[in-house]
Amino acid sequence: MPEEVKMPAFIPRTFYTIILIFGIGLYLGWGILYNIWFDVGVYAISVLLIGFGLVGMLLYSHLERQELEEND
Repeated sequence: MPEEVKMPAFIPRTFYTIILIFGIGLYLGWGILYNIWFDVGVYAISVLLIGFGLVGMLLYSHLERQELEEND
């Protein structure tokens, strides 16, 4: 059987960081562009993006820290 290739933890952590930045940028950009800070639809999408971005960053930074400790 072929060996399983393990993906480094910094790749998904980077992806989740981009999702977090996009969520914040979407909310701020929409609010500045249309001067509507409490649009329910944009707020809902932004909360999902920011939430997934934060949780993913926290989980994968913890995993990356564990990988570094195992390699040392």
